[in-house]
Amino acid sequence: MDTIELSKKNGRRSKLRLTNPIPLRLRYKVGGGNYSDIEGVATSLHDDGISCKLLGSVPPTTNYVYLQVTSNGDVVEVAGRVSWIKDSGHECGVTIKNSGLEWKELVAKTLSNAANIALDRRVHQRRRTERRPSDDERRISDRRFSHLIVGLIEEEDSPKIKKFFRNKTATYTSEMINARREWYAELTNTSLKHLAYFSEDPADFKGKIESPIGVAHVPLGIAGPLKINGEHARGIFFVPMATTEGALITSYSWGANIVTRSGGANVKIIKDELKSDPTFVFKNLSQAASFVKWIDINFRRIKEIAEKTSNHLKLVKITPIIVGRRVIVSFHFYTGDAMGMNMAFKATDVACKMMKHAVHPEEFWLHSNFNSIKKAGGNNLLTGYGKTVMADVTIPRKMLEILNTTPEDMERLQYRLLQGASQGMLIGSGAHAANAMAAIAIACGQDAALVANTFGTILGCEVNKSGDLYFSVFLPSVFAATVGGGTDFGTSRECLSALGCYGKGKSRRFAEIIAATVLAGEISLTTAVANGTYVHAHEMFGRNRPHH
Repeated sequence: MDTIELSKKNGRRSKLRLTNPIPLRLRYKVGGGNYSDIEGVATSLHDDGISCKLLGSVPPTTNYVYLQVTSNGDVVEVAGRVSWIKDSGHECGVTIKNSGLEWKELVAKTLSNAANIALDRRVHQRRRTERRPSDDERRISDRRFSHLIVGLIEEEDSPKIKKFFRNKTATYTSEMINARREWYAELTNTSLKHLAYFSEDPADFKGKIESPIGVAHVPLGIAGPLKINGEHARGIFFVPMATTEGALITSYSWGANIVTRSGGANVKIIKDELKSDPTFVFKNLSQAASFVKWIDINFRRIKEIAEKTSNHLKLVKITPIIVGRRVIVSFHFYTGDAMGMNMAFKATDVACKMMKHAVHPEEFWLHSNFNSIKKAGGNNLLTGYGKTVMADVTIPRKMLEILNTTPEDMERLQYRLLQGASQGMLIGSGAHAANAMAAIAIACGQDAALVANTFGTILGCEVNKSGDLYFSVFLPSVFAATVGGGTDFGTSRECLSALGCYGKGKSRRFAEIIAATVLAGEISLTTAVANGTYVHAHEMFGRNRPHH
């Protein structure tokens, strides 16, 4: 049985000194080399640390190590930071920060088996038990120590997962990103060489992603030339689009040429409002109706409080929607050139705290799902969410005849598509607006998940009195950020700059370019369906066959 001496400082335990040491294995890696193992023994241990004597020597530059400690038949693996090294590397101390439940149980059991000595309050709360921790306890431990990526052992024969110890102060450095990628490559037995190539400053990852291991590479092309006659975007544009869908860039370039040869896309922004929608619940309908009146009377007060949260945000209006005793309060914000979702929610939360204090609802919830975020919703199609934009063009009959179709065929096709959309209960009647939205979002640093909001479009396709084809697209929910988020990240900044859309005062220009690009894509696809070249075009340009 191990003999343990309890060393105290100021009346409290500082460490457990082992006169009968317990065996361990220490694993370390220096730079980008392979891992090395050293056998040794633990000379002392406590809740969050261990002192080791080793048969080999640890290099003096070692920062992080993995330990496998065996005591009384129990084997525990932990990760830690080297706190001191002496005797030419044959002795070292390892700090096991935020140690997990298994480590503390090992310390408790080692002490309990050696001597009948009570542990300090922290260990005593986790008193020794023969049962294994429950699934719920393991999940709680995972959340508490989320900076350690730990594979807990649920069954005796389950494989043990090596831990990755993260230095919180150096998360966004090349060294930490490379170390995490190497750990993940070893864990999954996968080569991750392509992820390692990136030109961005690792410090720019902060605020955009957690636990980075590299960069995903998506091919990027340009569609155009596209002539735009907007209020903010005027001229000829080549639009950067990131995709792995063969024929997509060709399709948008084809549509852009049709638009340009027809005089260009006319674009107009109808509305620019981002919405949030908290829910207030009252005792009865009478109280709910009184709350609606109170909002109208106190709008200026609410506006003042909300706008104090940001210099870039303006509260445009509040629209209450009352159903029984429940009131959805739809806040309408102008958020400038940022996407502004977090900005709007923060302002809503601060304003609603004042409102709750004033009216005392029975319930309050910050989200109601009425103005759906990153989800398709009919309300957004009707009232808009973000920037509401329209684009149109009149395509001459002669041009369509060159393309082996006619305005009448295009109009009839659109009628059949509307019938199908109605039968299938689609939100909107667009052809493939999501393609443009997703490809531009990835290229230009936008939140790609917002495609769920923006894909809903309404097409107009009709023969005018001159016999030409009038083609329009209505986009009720366009998100076009030119500052903040991912817009200043390497390639995103370059793509936005190429469009003249990086920085303040450029978001409406960017929204007009997006709308014109969507228009070009809708024309291209419907024309290809009308003249029967849709499949041929994808066979010619989209030969992305699986490798055998």
